[in-house]
Amino acid sequence: MRQFTPPLLFAKCQRVCRCRWNHFLKTTYQFIKRHPAVQRFCFDYTRHFYTALRYRMTFGEWMSFRHPSSFHEKLFWLSVNYRHPLIMQCADKYRVRKYIEQCGCGDILNELYGAYDRVEDIPFEQLPSRFVIKSNRGSGDNFFCLDKPTLDYQQMMQTLSQWKEHIYGVDTAEYQYAKMPFKLVCEKYLLENPTDEMMEYQFFCFNGVPASILVRSIVSASSTYLPVSTYFSISSGLALIAFRSACLLAFLIRDISTFSLRYF
Repeated sequence: MRQFTPPLLFAKCQRVCRCRWNHFLKTTYQFIKRHPAVQRFCFDYTRHFYTALRYRMTFGEWMSFRHPSSFHEKLFWLSVNYRHPLIMQCADKYRVRKYIEQCGCGDILNELYGAYDRVEDIPFEQLPSRFVIKSNRGSGDNFFCLDKPTLDYQQMMQTLSQWKEHIYGVDTAEYQYAKMPFKLVCEKYLLENPTDEMMEYQFFCFNGVPASILVRSIVSASSTYLPVSTYFSISSGLALIAFRSACLLAFLIRDISTFSLRYF
């Protein structure tokens, strides 16, 4: 029979306790995720604990609220502690348009058909054959109409109504989304050729300077979402985009980001 020395016994007890502790945390997190009322309670009253638990489940370690050092730690810290009004405005896909105009870049905005509080308020008979409806506070809440005469209105109405019921930002402890009034934003469909693919470019700015870019393939005529993402530095990334357009985007983003520094 194997005999355990005190150090080996202590190490074994540590491993058992660690496994049980990790299982308890995972079970607690899954319970919170399954119950919207519990999520709301955690968001309103235990935001630091819930954010720390989310970080632990995502990265396998606890974050530091006193001395956040990594990029992700700082993002999680900001989601709990930062409450500047401009954050909510820029997160709102409708209200951010006014901010872009204040920056002097209103000419780059997509054509807006209207913004509505309810699905019933949308004048579908006045919309063109192709249009896009999106939630001002969601992620991935986009409805693409490619041919209005063949549109299934019942399915569309059901989809748009579900967006309002789901309060985005509670499960991720993001204050700017959870406290945002809901609106449906109707805009022009950008693709002229149905076979074209729409690309999304996200610039990450630090102190007003674009430092990196995320290029994401978002939507095509045959699919609603293509989860293909590539991170690369802005110097090498510009070679993958039309150079002139990319440079223009970079300068515009720099101006918009620098403009926001006046508020902080």
